Amino acid sequence: MALATLSLLLIRLLADLAWRLVGRWVDPLVERSRSAQEHERVRQRLAAGNAARERLRREQQQLERQLRLTDLEGRPLCLRPDDVPAFQNRCCRELGLPPGSTWARIRQQWRRQSLRWHPDHGGSTAEWLRKQRAYEALRLLQGDTRRWRPAPLPPLLAAPLGGRRRWGKRRP
Repeated sequence: MALATLSLLLIRLLADLAWRLVGRWVDPLVERSRSAQEHERVRQRLAAGNAARERLRREQQQLERQLRLTDLEGRPLCLRPDDVPAFQNRCCRELGLPPGSTWARIRQQWRRQSLRWHPDHGGSTAEWLRKQRAYEALRLLQGDTRRWRPAPLPPLLAAPLGGRRRWGKRRP
């Protein structure tokens, strides 16, 4: 009986030692496997986040490429680059111009006809607003966003050096 108990105790000690040795060898392998799985999950999340950011960036670029204008009826309008020529032609027709008119021709027509269309000179307010919106849209689409600036002044004539005459003093 004592021999059986001693052998069971020895078997138990050897099994305990074996589990410890296995634990030392296996635990790092398990930990590496877990960290590899966690690394893969993080990589997938980062890839999904990058894809979402890229999709948002592309959508933002598409929105930036669209022109934000006011329609002839006064509603906000977003134009894609493909729709710009048709809208320009519509605005030209509204001003009584042939489609594809130059900016100089548009401005000339506006200056000639604006008093005739103006509500203070017998025109209707709705018609005036449509014409005004068409002109503003064409101005933005033609790229003429310059504001009025006075003409530069001519350079001052330089006085000869040392030849300035002071008022009140006579030359000898």
